[in-house]
Parts: sequence; C-alpha cells; structure tokens
Amino acid sequence: MIVYATATTLTDIFYISRRHTCSIERARQAVAIALIVLEICPVDKFVLETAFSSTTADFEDALQIACALAHNLDAIVTHDTELTSSLIPILSVEQVLQRINY
Repeated sequence: MIVYATATTLTDIFYISRRHTCSIERARQAVAIALIVLEICPVDKFVLETAFSSTTADFEDALQIACALAHNLDAIVTHDTELTSSLIPILSVEQVLQRINY
C-alpha cells in the first residue's frame, strides 16, 4: 500500500510536532520521517484552482479532495469527521485498519 499526503500536510506535521515537543529538531525529524514513508502529492495551480472552485466550504478539505482526485487516489484517510465528498471515499483510520486486517 502506498500512502500519499499533500505537500501542505508536511507543514502541519512540522507545526504540531514542534508544538508538542517544543523542539525544532524533533519537528524536523518528524518531517524527515514523513518524507521517507509518504509519497507527496504536489499542490500546484491546477489543484489549488480545483479546490477553490469546489463547493466544499472548508478550503483545506477541498484541497485534500482536489489533490486526491488529481492523482487518482482510491480514498482519503482522515480523522476529520466533517470531511465529506461524493467524488472520493472518505475513510477513518479505523476503517483502513479493518480493511488491512481482512
């Protein structure tokens, strides 16, 4: 299984890691690990314009959906219970783990 993340997710990983560890070095390590284990979906002008023209109210959610669609991904895995899409399946981490275990 290949796991993708948007380029903007790495800024979130850095911010959250730095906030929780109070260490820039630990935050950099978290991003370095993410770069090793994840494929990165670029956020380019096309993806941004697709997200911007979307009817999804939350721009960050629209960006995740647009990125997944642009790269023909199977689903979005998230803990965000408010993220919904009729264009691509939205799965919780628990749902993915259940599918992997079967």
